Amino acid sequence: MALKVATRQTATELSTELTGHIAEVALSLHGNHVLQRVIEVLPSSKTNFIAEELMTRAAEVARNVFGCRIFCRLLEQSANLTSTQRLLAKVMRDTEDLVQNQFGRYVAQAILEHGTDDQRKSLAGALGPRIVDLAQHRNASHVIEKALTYCSGDDRRALAVQLLQQDPRHQDTGVETLARTQYGGFVVKALLNLGGDIEAEARRQLLHLSGRFSELKGASKETRFAERLMKELLQPVSADVKGAASRRSWATCPKRTTARSLERMVNPPERAVSRESRRGLLFQAKRTSMDFEKTSPGAA
Repeated sequence: MALKVATRQTATELSTELTGHIAEVALSLHGNHVLQRVIEVLPSSKTNFIAEELMTRAAEVARNVFGCRIFCRLLEQSANLTSTQRLLAKVMRDTEDLVQNQFGRYVAQAILEHGTDDQRKSLAGALGPRIVDLAQHRNASHVIEKALTYCSGDDRRALAVQLLQQDPRHQDTGVETLARTQYGGFVVKALLNLGGDIEAEARRQLLHLSGRFSELKGASKETRFAERLMKELLQPVSADVKGAASRRSWATCPKRTTARSLERMVNPPERAVSRESRRGLLFQAKRTSMDFEKTSPGAA
């Protein structure tokens, strides 16, 4: 708790004590909070050693429930630093695996939201070859939604065209395939939000699918997903509704923002830490600073 009101001098002294132990601290239940705060309090010129130390364990930390938060904070505070760019380049060597990982996808989303134009372009390019498959994936679908929001106009259009093309494995178009899956439907919504000829073609494909419902009766779950989606989408959409966020992503503000829901948005992956009770998690949070100070080298 003391770190929340720490001066830059205090944070600098603490960062010196952390040197050489960054990866271990990033993967720690309590230590990751301390490291996040150091990144937030100190100027980026004083935190470049964090990215440098993470280089040897970049893939592991980026896919960890606690470590992914460190990548998110680095992107928010120092995306343009050479050390951060080198770290992200290493993590993005296996973009497909990253976006499908339960926690790695938060790093990919942060790249799209806070990264450089080159990083966004690189990530979008890596999604392209298997975009229809990835759009149906529980985790990767979040990333594709972000890409359709934050990438450049040209890259958004390129991704959309790939999603609209016919699936080479059968006669369905990409939209027809996605509309029949639980997570693909959210990507279809993101396509419709692009407007113009992209939205028009997506709606045309949805209408074509609605005429084929009799063929899909044997696949009741697929039919149910598609019917639900079309009931929601195949109607005039007001500008306010059309511009609203499509869903579930932790970066999306719910209609009614409470203190509890705001806390969940700030620290998204924390919900998956364990099955402990809420009371237990709150107790752990209160002990974060105290426990770390007791176990840190040089602690008073």
